[in-house]
Amino acid sequence: MSAKLASVDEGAPYRPDFRVPFTLRFHVERSTSPSGVMQAVVVVENDAAGRLELFAVARQPHDDVAPWDVDFN
Repeated sequence: MSAKLASVDEGAPYRPDFRVPFTLRFHVERSTSPSGVMQAVVVVENDAAGRLELFAVARQPHDDVAPWDVDFN
């Protein structure tokens, strides 16, 4: 499965001395997204970051896109 980074969204920190949480949202072609899978450990490869294993959660598909989120809290 191949995915494209669609957005990076920041949240509000839980306390002023905590770092800002953020979410990476990836878009996958709906036809290639695993059917019935709601969460999974996925491998993300990037030239700058290298190879990472991340816990991703599937979101509600729309049109031909299946979004997956990776949260850093």
